[in-house]
Amino acid sequence: MISSPSGLREQDLLNALKETQADLLAAYSKIEEYKWLEHSLRRRTWELNERVKELTCLYRLSVCFNNHKLTLEQILDSVVQEIPQGWQNPKGTRVRLIIDGKEYKSPKFLQTQLKQTACIYNDGEQIGILEIYLLPEPVLNLDKPFLGEEQKLLKTIALFISEIVNHKRLIEQKS
Repeated sequence: MISSPSGLREQDLLNALKETQADLLAAYSKIEEYKWLEHSLRRRTWELNERVKELTCLYRLSVCFNNHKLTLEQILDSVVQEIPQGWQNPKGTRVRLIIDGKEYKSPKFLQTQLKQTACIYNDGEQIGILEIYLLPEPVLNLDKPFLGEEQKLLKTIALFISEIVNHKRLIEQKS
């Protein structure tokens, strides 16, 4: 078979188109991979920012707990003011702490259906409860409004409150 100059050009064009198609498919695949990586990076960055907020909350609470100039009431009042900063939506988080029947509430306190709680103990006996409420707007996931890490944070804070209450009471008994 003898090829003509026009036939050769057609074959060259077909080969060039096939190569271009392969290059486009490879580029599309890379773009999809980059999109997935970007999404993963954004998600991980958001998760890390949430952990930073939780750690900052614990740090600020430890400063309150270790301020020996504050009375127990002042410490507990400071605690309910600081806690919302550790949750994913600080502006929509409300806190109530009840110790021996005395209530400590965050500003603009409001009870809602979206709630998580942890008990406060003294020598194995429940002396109070720590409650976190979320305003229904702008909760992103009503089926799971609280992060798992927020439940862990709540339990840790409740344990710290138990310890500081027990410590302050021991000091009062010795006085």
